[in-house]
Amino acid sequence: MRCDETNACIVKVEVFARNRAVLNGVIYWEAIGKGMLRRNYIVSFDVGDEMVRKIPVPRDCDNSLSWNLMAWRGSLAIFLCGRRGLSLRFDIWRMYNQFHRACSEPLTKIFTSALFSEVTEPMAIWKGDETVVQVLEACDDELLLHDYNSGEMKNFGVNGARYDYKAHNYVESLISVHESNEVQE
Repeated sequence: MRCDETNACIVKVEVFARNRAVLNGVIYWEAIGKGMLRRNYIVSFDVGDEMVRKIPVPRDCDNSLSWNLMAWRGSLAIFLCGRRGLSLRFDIWRMYNQFHRACSEPLTKIFTSALFSEVTEPMAIWKGDETVVQVLEACDDELLLHDYNSGEMKNFGVNGARYDYKAHNYVESLISVHESNEVQE
């Protein structure tokens, strides 16, 4: 990243709109650096101070099968599916504080679990400790609910055909969408 004479920052990365998260007024996107190394990054845009930042991700993301950005327990998290030797792993990396330049490792690994299929992709968080995962097999896709504390799996019952699944999170607001939002005096 560099800034020109007008203090406009130039981030030389390819940004992917499909892998993104919004948290505390900051928009985060997956990005891949241009050039020989082609390392993975997170690019963030803070709506409050209008600053763009390039955040390094763990090296595990460079060799992963897939990784997804998610808002989790008030922090940005990476849900990563990857390989360690012959075993398949599911890791959760969490950024506890907003990234700042003095921090060389903004993300900390907080959880690792064995994966049950090579073609598993975490899609969304469900009730804090459960993850909605999509399992892509040769002829069937399945949506499962994986409790990563107990290892328990529940099938949503959606399977047998290829679907393009999408998951969208929302945050409850202090403003009701069902009632009048007028200020009472």
